[in-house]
Amino acid sequence: MLRRLRDQLVIASTMTLFALPLLAVPGQAEAQDGQRFRVMIPNMQPTDDTRARFGERVANNLRGGIDLDRHVGMSERDMDRAARDYDMRARDLDCTLARQLAALVEVQLVMCGEYQREGDQLRVNASFWTVPGNEEYAVEPFLVAENDERGAMNQILQSFEVMVEQVQFVAYCAEAYASQNWESALGYCTQAVEIAPEVQSARIALAGTYMEMEEYERSLELFEGVLAADEWNSDVLVNAGYAATQLGETEKARTYYTRYLEINPGSTSVRAQVAFDLAQGGDLEGAMTFIQAGLEENPDDVGLLEYYGSFAFRLAVERQSFAPASQDGEMDPEIAALFRDASETLMQVVELEGEESNPSYVVNAIRAYLQLNENQEALRTAERGLQIFPEAANIWSEKGTVHNRLQQTDEAVAALQRAMDINPDLPNIRARMGNFMVQAGRLDDGLPYLRQAIEAGEQTPDQVANMIFADAHTNGIRDDRDLAYGIRRLELAKNELDVSTEWRQQLDFWHGYALFRLAIDRQEPSTVQSAQAALPQFQRSRELLRAGQPYVQRTNVLQFGPLMENVDRYIEIQEAIIRRGR
Repeated sequence: MLRRLRDQLVIASTMTLFALPLLAVPGQAEAQDGQRFRVMIPNMQPTDDTRARFGERVANNLRGGIDLDRHVGMSERDMDRAARDYDMRARDLDCTLARQLAALVEVQLVMCGEYQREGDQLRVNASFWTVPGNEEYAVEPFLVAENDERGAMNQILQSFEVMVEQVQFVAYCAEAYASQNWESALGYCTQAVEIAPEVQSARIALAGTYMEMEEYERSLELFEGVLAADEWNSDVLVNAGYAATQLGETEKARTYYTRYLEINPGSTSVRAQVAFDLAQGGDLEGAMTFIQAGLEENPDDVGLLEYYGSFAFRLAVERQSFAPASQDGEMDPEIAALFRDASETLMQVVELEGEESNPSYVVNAIRAYLQLNENQEALRTAERGLQIFPEAANIWSEKGTVHNRLQQTDEAVAALQRAMDINPDLPNIRARMGNFMVQAGRLDDGLPYLRQAIEAGEQTPDQVANMIFADAHTNGIRDDRDLAYGIRRLELAKNELDVSTEWRQQLDFWHGYALFRLAIDRQEPSTVQSAQAALPQFQRSRELLRAGQPYVQRTNVLQFGPLMENVDRYIEIQEAIIRRGR
């Protein structure tokens, strides 16, 4: 299974902060200039016709003014040397070029600024940019006199100190998140978002922390806050989609995932992971939609086909379980289409990959055809699967089910026997062979398999008794279909199986009931001969019914008193007929 994409993306979005050594954090590399980190400060730029001299002087003052315990301004000479190494000059650096140069020479912070005239003063806008994290820490815009370069420097320096505190918590947040210390990450990242609300990496890390703590509602809220400012942030889109999926907000999840895949249309692995997340969140239909779009571009992509076929089968089974029973026995056309999609797609995977594919795909394809009542197609699929996987016990087992559906009992049992030879631990394999025989009315042939099932621990004696009883009741006792048949099976269960007291009582009751109904038929001529034949059956019936009385009391299957009165009355009638005949 693919590694969860969201893990990779959330971590990727926060790890860049570790390249920003603006404070002492555990495990950090040694600083430049001893223990201090350099700050690159290009000349501030006018945005109108204001003289450039102001910006040059403010920048120069800042280079000398940033002389703190952990930070030092990069001198103009050092900046110019670095620029010339890349065919540039310091005086030509704007904010973009300065940040590019800083990345090349491993300087982790750049201060950029611009200004313009406003009345008789200058409005100054400045920002500190982290490198390579590319996070902006903006200085509150301010007004200053045109000749007050030192005042401008002081205001920026004050903002710099605030910015250092912000970066400190953002970096601690990133470190705690990357180390998967979720309690610490929750604390640090919450503080980072509070004091640096404009820093999106802290918000992303906090959202990711909530997601890891399975607080998906809060996580999604934070991710959506980031997307409000940057709606095409691919890392955040996929994580927002995952959080929405966990909350069951399928429409939101599809929206975010769709937008993500618009950015990464050719990524098959990402599409598969997105579909997997949707399926895990219960949106199988949405998962299939995403896979189908990928198959339109790559119709033979095995990975996408595997997902599509598996999701189609799961969705068909799920919908079928909730679908109301059809009066005409016909399957809902949409569910039928899903089963057909599943069978055809899964077999396409098998044909493409051969023995490298999964035999369970053949099994699910067979089951899909069985649900469609296309038994011959199910058999053909099983035989094709066994050509590719001749030793696949699960395919042989499913082939047995198909033969049984076709009323080919011997072939069904033979297929299950082959499956058991390959894998003796297949669940209920012996019980199924016995049950197939029982269903075919061949209890004597099935009994050895049922005994094996008990010995192997597949079934208890009570479970086997239930199997025999179901056949006896359905095909013999119910509606007096074949009372003799039902009695024979109940007697066999009682004689051959060491059942519990409760099951003995149930078998005795129905045995007695069947005898009673059979005796009623026998006594109908009301002759001495018929009475003599029926009386022992009525008497035996009474004994068995009394033995089964606790079963009737437990289940309230019928009114026991009136039944016994009826039995006694028939016994009295038979005895009277016999006396009269004498």
